[in-house]
Amino acid sequence: MSPAAADLMTAAALFAPRLAASVMVLAGFWLGGRALQAVVARAASGRLDRSVVTLIRKALQTTALVFGTITALGTVGINVSALIAGLGLTGFALGFALKDLVANVVAGVLILVYRPFRRNDWVAVSGFEGVAPGRSRRGCAPARRGVVWRHPVGVGALAELSSREVPP
Repeated sequence: MSPAAADLMTAAALFAPRLAASVMVLAGFWLGGRALQAVVARAASGRLDRSVVTLIRKALQTTALVFGTITALGTVGINVSALIAGLGLTGFALGFALKDLVANVVAGVLILVYRPFRRNDWVAVSGFEGVAPGRSRRGCAPARRGVVWRHPVGVGALAELSSREVPP
């Protein structure tokens, strides 16, 4: 066997335990994320809207996988300090870029949690009014005479939201 092949075999033998430990760390975080999902589903069943529970469960699973991936990369021997700094700066930039979207999603979740109106109630949101065919995480869609206005329910619009029974 050539010296290069022997060096490669030695390096692979030294790297294999770190790789196995990394896979076990990632699997542990994945299982932890699944356990958190089950706890949230059990704790919130019947109390919160199903789409809010789904949003929380997916956010917890994604967070666990991101932390698990970073920890697994560190276990393998990769320097993750630059990756963590880059993720922080990226999150900061995305936070400013997507602030309206985040405001709409948060307002939609608040609507789903507090349920200020029901299906087929008459709603008025930021100058649009009509029968509410439903609600979602992104907003509400008042319909009047067959026309549906998809309107994102941001924090300002949430303050203006009013509902009542359908007029005769």
